[in-house]
Amino acid sequence: MSRRARLGLALAAIAVFAASCGTEGAPTAYDQQIGEFTSDLTGETVEVPLVEANYRRGCEKTHEDGKIQGEDAVQYCECTFDKFVDNVPFRVFEVYNDKIVDNAEAIENGNFDDLQRLYSQAIDELEEELEAANATVETDLSVILGSPCV
Repeated sequence: MSRRARLGLALAAIAVFAASCGTEGAPTAYDQQIGEFTSDLTGETVEVPLVEANYRRGCEKTHEDGKIQGEDAVQYCECTFDKFVDNVPFRVFEVYNDKIVDNAEAIENGNFDDLQRLYSQAIDELEEELEAANATVETDLSVILGSPCV
């Protein structure tokens, strides 16, 4: 997957989290506020947490005309979300999302290095919190957005 494609995915998929407040307020974990999500690519409806629904909605949107389409795009979006859940504490995901929203104009040129920089900043800002919680986090964003999901 090209850097530009990964940037598009990250911008659309993660930044959607900013608008993910449900009737219960903003989620504080990946698995909160279960509801229905209907894939625009397959029409399938499933029950998933709000954060996942917003991530998948944004991710699928970036693949409407991309190299990965249809069921393959749906599987890719599910896979990358699962990799965030498995490798990135929710608080890092949340701060990273805020950084993407705050810097969207600066990173629209398709530079994956800018996304990695923002991701690293989110981790650095939460270093003490992560250490106190004895939490581990994947520091390389390409591990999450790349293979084996592609």
